[in-house]
Amino acid sequence: MEGSVSKPVLNLGPAKPPAMIAARLQCRRLQPLFSEGQWLRIAASMEFTRRELEIVRLIFEDEQEQSIATALGISVNTVRTQLKRLYRKFGVTSRVGLVLQVVREHLADSQDAQPCRATVPRHRAA
Repeated sequence: MEGSVSKPVLNLGPAKPPAMIAARLQCRRLQPLFSEGQWLRIAASMEFTRRELEIVRLIFEDEQEQSIATALGISVNTVRTQLKRLYRKFGVTSRVGLVLQVVREHLADSQDAQPCRATVPRHRAA
């Protein structure tokens, strides 16, 4: 083809994420959502067994079944069985549902412990 100009192909190597995203990927560890005292109150109000509480806390740290099993010295099948029991116990079908139930319970417990003091300003007569 006369007159057509081919463009040079630029080889930049493998795609790299932007620096900000790369930093987040490397520092993926989540900060604890609840304090030790809050976990104890949640465990009491939701009637968690010691093992259930250990598993739920690790789920909140975004651990997968294999790492939960390793951390607790139990098999992956035991972790799966415990998760199924927790789902059934709280009427949920996933980790997300379980996490939401725990957060809702904590929020409800917090509201009971600290009554709302919000007031609506009164309308002034002109």
